[in-house]
Amino acid sequence: MKTFSPIAAAIALVASASAFADNNTAVQTQVGVLNVATSTQLELIGGYNEVYQTQFGVLNLSTALQLGVISAFNDINHLQVGALNNAFSLQDGFITIDSNASITQVGVLNQAYTFQSNSFFNDADIDQVGVLNVGVITQNGSAFNDAYINQLGWLNFANIDQSGGLGNTAVANQTGILNIADHDQPGNGNTSVSNQLGILNIADTYQSGDDNDSYITQTGILNLAEHDQFGDDNFASSWQLGVLNASYISQFGDDNLAFTTQVGALNLHITSQFGDNNLGVATQVGVANFGVIIQ
Repeated sequence: MKTFSPIAAAIALVASASAFADNNTAVQTQVGVLNVATSTQLELIGGYNEVYQTQFGVLNLSTALQLGVISAFNDINHLQVGALNNAFSLQDGFITIDSNASITQVGVLNQAYTFQSNSFFNDADIDQVGVLNVGVITQNGSAFNDAYINQLGWLNFANIDQSGGLGNTAVANQTGILNIADHDQPGNGNTSVSNQLGILNIADTYQSGDDNDSYITQTGILNLAEHDQFGDDNFASSWQLGVLNASYISQFGDDNLAFTTQVGALNLHITSQFGDNNLGVATQVGVANFGVIIQ
């Protein structure tokens, strides 16, 4: 028997120009009190979209929307355990093919949102355990991107935007209270990872170039790390242990390496790389040290 890959089957579905799509699947399981789950699957051409919504608890809200002109082989999976959690996933646009959105919430009053419009082969995954965490993933007009948000604690906020990008990977891991992580990847082939353990840490990454790598690790309270990569093939790393440390790395050229390590309190370091093939290494141990590297 002849078989087809998802992309080949999608092309065949488009070519058939059927008036309305068929073969969608929606499965809802609710155990508890006053939970609400809605699933809407309306596309002009396509089909084989799937939605799975599972709720255990009280007053959880799950919304799954699969809309558009051409939509095929997309998946939405929501699992909620607890109370007053909100999960929202949208897959729409003129054409959206083989994109996946997964949200898992264990706790109370967590908020999770995924947006995939004109999306091709993207994956969005949000896992929340705790109270009042917020996670947002946006993958509009993009393809082959992977985004992961993992939150354990209270009042953490994480945002990943890969709109317009191709082949990017972003990971935001948060354990603690009131941590903030923001990953913006309009470029191609970039990797961005942030790990936060503590309270009120901020990690911010922007990658408009191609094939860049960014890694931020924060342990403590009120640490700030910002990475901006406008060039190509750059590597940036900030490692912070302590209180009120700040690390800024900007890479405008290509093939640069930047490493910042901070242990202590109130340390500040700035690295700016405008040329190519530069290496910048900064190590600060103590209190209120200040350093600048310009290449």
